[in-house]
Amino acid sequence: MNNNLDRSITILTTLKPLNGLASLHQSNAIKSWQILKTNPEILVMGKTAGAEKFCEDLNIKYIPEVEISKEGLPLISSIIQRGQDLATSNNIWYVNADIILFEDSYESYINTLKQFDKFLIVCRRREVKISSPLDITPNSMRSLRQKVINATKLETATAIDWFGFTKNIFENMPPFPVARTAFDNWMIWNISDKGLPVVDASQYVCLIHQSHNYETSSGGVSELYKSEEVMKSRQLVGHWSKFYTTYHSKYVINSQGNLMPATGLSYRIARPKRAIGHFLRFLHPYRIKFQDRRKRQHLVDI
Repeated sequence: MNNNLDRSITILTTLKPLNGLASLHQSNAIKSWQILKTNPEILVMGKTAGAEKFCEDLNIKYIPEVEISKEGLPLISSIIQRGQDLATSNNIWYVNADIILFEDSYESYINTLKQFDKFLIVCRRREVKISSPLDITPNSMRSLRQKVINATKLETATAIDWFGFTKNIFENMPPFPVARTAFDNWMIWNISDKGLPVVDASQYVCLIHQSHNYETSSGGVSELYKSEEVMKSRQLVGHWSKFYTTYHSKYVINSQGNLMPATGLSYRIARPKRAIGHFLRFLHPYRIKFQDRRKRQHLVDI
């Protein structure tokens, strides 16, 4: 057990172009981070038009200098490495900039930190349609959390938008670009391969993804996943058996907020040496085709 806790948090993120709903969603999300009791340090990484003014208005730090892909997208490996170098905390969260967080994310992270010095904690998101500014106060956020939990279902085991980990846990991360895919699968596989614990907090943490169109693809997620950039990202992972999901977690945060071994059927069949687990990972590209339809079925308005 870790008895000498650093309870501070540094959140790393990068902004999408600040126009229309994207600006609203990112403002909603980052304001939800700012009212967390831990008062996290927030570092916005990578150049985006209007980002400097956006960060100044929200009183958060803007770090434009990160490595980019040939297509001009910031590299997650650079965001994490540079972000860690600048972070004041030993506890790092990488969060997509349109994700609304609640206090349950911090509670889950600290509960895990009490048990392990090095780990990765992840969570599946819930899809919510939001088209206006939220009332970001502690009471309103508690009400929103309960409303969303009652009205929505968890997205798939690959729909991960929150990654909490201890500093310098990742080494030699491939150059995955943001807004694509496969980096999350690699992160879970990499930590598992090192013999370190991966924790799935999806049963307890409510993670809101403010639903949006994918501007880079007229066909939605399924078409985006066929693009050349996504194919390159998938190649960086390597063998299909490394496409890990939340079901490859060794531990879970249960619905009461307690850290427990992951003993559910989905976790057991996903264990690396089980043939059915390999079969499910092999089918991963085909399961993605159904993601758009599943999202539409679960989408609710707030």
